[in-house]
Amino acid sequence: MGGVGKTTMAQQICEDGVVRNHFNNCIIWICVSDEFEVNRLTRDVLKSLGVKLQDSDTRDTLMVNLRDSVKSKKFLLVLDDMWDDVLKDEKGWRTFHRTLSNGLQGSMILVTTRSSKVANLVSNSDPYELKGLQDDVFWDFFKLCAFKSNGSRNDPEMEHIRPELERIGRAILPKLKGSPLAAKTLGRLLKSNLRIEHWEDILRSEL
Repeated sequence: MGGVGKTTMAQQICEDGVVRNHFNNCIIWICVSDEFEVNRLTRDVLKSLGVKLQDSDTRDTLMVNLRDSVKSKKFLLVLDDMWDDVLKDEKGWRTFHRTLSNGLQGSMILVTTRSSKVANLVSNSDPYELKGLQDDVFWDFFKLCAFKSNGSRNDPEMEHIRPELERIGRAILPKLKGSPLAAKTLGRLLKSNLRIEHWEDILRSEL
């Protein structure tokens, strides 16, 4: 599902010192989004590698440039947020993937996607499926998002209503399905108004 932390996890992987050293800092990040177009994707990779391109470059020219650019590199290519659109051009994906296989041994492609169909297309290995946060961790995170600060517990004005707000918050929690993004988004909305009536309105809302 969206907002569960796929992109955040990929970012953490890329920032890890061991990972950076393994790939000699040759880490390429491309946001694919909902429009998969092989020429555009190839151009983005080549630009990240510092290759100068011409507007008139054909797909064949781009693939030759890509093959020559990666053959001396051990790289990590992150293709973030790939949608089902890639399924319309499986041939294009396989050409792109085959060209990247000219990289040095140890090169890798990391794809983030919401789609199991995309995961099965781009890799023969089992995908790593992110779940929502566990209940106790999610509750702690939600409280950080929904209350003005941890110090609000010492606020005399908050002291008498906080238990009721926490009760409502716990009732809201199952609707968020462990999604950190949902907790942050709704937490901001709740934090803007700490009246019990406001929180109850959000609890009843189907939004």
